[in-house]
Amino acid sequence: MAQPWQSGSTPYFVSGQKATKLQIKSGSVFLFGWHIQNLDAAVTYLQFFDAPASSVTVGTTTPTFVIAVPASGLHDADDSVPIGLKSGLTIAATTTATGAVAPTNGLNAIILAFIHPIVTLRQNKTRMTKHHHSSSSREILAET
Repeated sequence: MAQPWQSGSTPYFVSGQKATKLQIKSGSVFLFGWHIQNLDAAVTYLQFFDAPASSVTVGTTTPTFVIAVPASGLHDADDSVPIGLKSGLTIAATTTATGAVAPTNGLNAIILAFIHPIVTLRQNKTRMTKHHHSSSSREILAET
């Protein structure tokens, strides 16, 4: 059974994402999880920005957080307690954690987001079931 805060979750499918910024959603959004496939033979980094694409310059704007995806590998996260973003969700795939150089082949991703005002999440937070992952299941390299 879906949780009340998951009823509006939308999967966003991204294919061959490279350093070009991609706005997933503007405005308030909750990030519940992702499934990312690295198409390169080297580690690739997916940068997440709490900002609309118009406010992001890849390689200059500090990402909100960054995920390292192993060479030719996968990275999954399914968080029942979401990451709240106030200004929007923009992503970029690069060869370094905060750089601007695109990977050769890019990343494929499914990003699960819930579009709703942040104040509603705070009201529903007491109804959420906490779910913890081991530190190895999600590697966050940079936070602001």
